[in-house]
Amino acid sequence: MLQKICIVVGACFLLIACKQSHKIVQPAAVGLPFYNAADFTPQWIGKGSPAYRTIHTIPPFSFIGQEGDTVTELTFAGKIYVANFFFTACPGICKQLTTNLLQVQKTFINDNRVLLISHSVTPESDDTARLRQYAKAFGIRSFKWKLVTGNRVQLYRIARKDYFADEDMGEQKSSGDFLHTENILLIDQQRRIRGVYKGTSIQDISNLIADIKTLEAEGVVRADDNLLTLQNGTWLYRKTPFNGTIETHFASGALKMSQSFFDGKEEGWQFSWYADGRRDAQRFFHKGEKEGTHSGWWPNGKPRFEYHFHNGYYEGDFKEWYETGEPLKQIVYHEGKEIMGRGWRRNGKPYMSFVVKNNRFYGQINPNLCYSLKNEQGQYIAARQ
Repeated sequence: MLQKICIVVGACFLLIACKQSHKIVQPAAVGLPFYNAADFTPQWIGKGSPAYRTIHTIPPFSFIGQEGDTVTELTFAGKIYVANFFFTACPGICKQLTTNLLQVQKTFINDNRVLLISHSVTPESDDTARLRQYAKAFGIRSFKWKLVTGNRVQLYRIARKDYFADEDMGEQKSSGDFLHTENILLIDQQRRIRGVYKGTSIQDISNLIADIKTLEAEGVVRADDNLLTLQNGTWLYRKTPFNGTIETHFASGALKMSQSFFDGKEEGWQFSWYADGRRDAQRFFHKGEKEGTHSGWWPNGKPRFEYHFHNGYYEGDFKEWYETGEPLKQIVYHEGKEIMGRGWRRNGKPYMSFVVKNNRFYGQINPNLCYSLKNEQGQYIAARQ
């Protein structure tokens, strides 16, 4: 049976969308659903389901914030965040939506696990100066809430393809077609859509705040919890395989690391931070094995390492850098075995260069290898030889 649903999604423009109704996938357990398509059909998918690894995620992005800073997916690594679309010259709906979102900012102002991001749909006129003016007028705090502008094509692509904003029965649209929606989206720590809300509704904003708290409490256990134990490579909580997130903290209380688990094994992204909140590293696991690309950064923001894994083994390039950004080493692996490699001293001169043939190393391998130094707080200081 077809149901006609008419939705107002613009302040200056009226957009009518007619969509087919869908059977709701009933939850198998308490918790928030996932949204994998533009029809926003909620799906409760357990971590043990084959569909869990193919849940829709927001891809990497790069925009410019109101302070002129670069805002990327790494800005939100390990965070819960709220996303929406607006423009500063909007005379009506945007102001109401922004005012409502201020309640979210107020509720989580001192909670570094939650951020907000608003994307301009008129980036050609919404430059950083105008975004700052808009933020000041509404009391938006830049450390908590990012107002972003950038390339129009990229903004509209991520809006329609990834956040499912302004979608009409698969109708193809270009970046020249105006986009505006009152929908607000809740994104979890793995960049998956967990909620959609009408931004002009006070009740929906209340639901959003409640759902953020649900995500925060969803299986989170501190690493120093005495009910959490490690036995034979499996994490147990109350003597059963742990499902959820384990967090470690600095003495100050700041979050140091966050890792998701399923059946007692690492599953999904692991994020870590320095004591001052800057990113340290991100790694991905599946069934306790390392997978995909693992990246790390020095405290100054420059890359520290980039490793690639497949089925728990090194695969492809293994790269490390000095804190200055100069290359330290590059090794090529296949199925966990070294194929070739090079390494450089701080002055740029090589300290190793080798090729492996028939399990034998050929070339120069200097035993005086480089290593990374940490200070008393566990922060990386520099790479030295």
